[in-house]
Amino acid sequence: MREKIILDCDPGHDDAIALLVAAHHPDLDLLAITTVSGNQTVEKTTYNTLKICSLAGIRDVPIARGADRPLVRPAQHAASIHGESGLDGPGLPEPTLETVPRDAVELLIDLLLASDGDITLVPTGPLTNIATAITREPAIVPRIKAISLMGGAIGLGNTTPAAEFNIYCDPEAAAIVFACGRPITVSPLEVTHQALVNEEVLARLRAIKRPVATFAADLMSFFGETYRNIYGFPAPPLHDPCAV
Repeated sequence: MREKIILDCDPGHDDAIALLVAAHHPDLDLLAITTVSGNQTVEKTTYNTLKICSLAGIRDVPIARGADRPLVRPAQHAASIHGESGLDGPGLPEPTLETVPRDAVELLIDLLLASDGDITLVPTGPLTNIATAITREPAIVPRIKAISLMGGAIGLGNTTPAAEFNIYCDPEAAAIVFACGRPITVSPLEVTHQALVNEEVLARLRAIKRPVATFAADLMSFFGETYRNIYGFPAPPLHDPCAV
């Protein structure tokens, strides 16, 4: 039986790859995609999600726009890593899909309340949507099978010496999610920094010679350049697919 998941994301280069994996992995049943402010504004992360799904033929999964700012503090973005669009690098056609009328929190609540407690939440950005849903409708908490998130660091952060970007953006939301009492699997920087897209991986992607594979390779090439320039990495890390 396939694992039912909801992907809560802020595309973002690594989010784009996470989205492709979530939609096409044979062991996963992607029920919905929700977007959040993080790597860029929620307007841009939602637009990027629609473009990715349009390119990849992900047409039967509802996409809902979520929070445009953290619970308490001002929004932070990562234009230095992901560019002004949030998905700089290869150009993408205009999207042929639209978001659903409900916002992300409404969709999360509705899907969880209608479930048999068999849905895993996979947040790969700030935890604002998940925390808001838990606060607005506490009855969803026992319906959450588990949470698998990308965030945090045991040692050095990537935004401050101690803080990882997703948790740093909305620590109040993170506190709510971590206190909810459901099983949580965390993929921190110590894990994701081992998932590097080296030249061998890029060559394998390009050898497929299909539009989505070429897009992924071009995307990772841009991402790799920013990671080399800013962090000195030899290759870009795939943070968010680790949570998927």
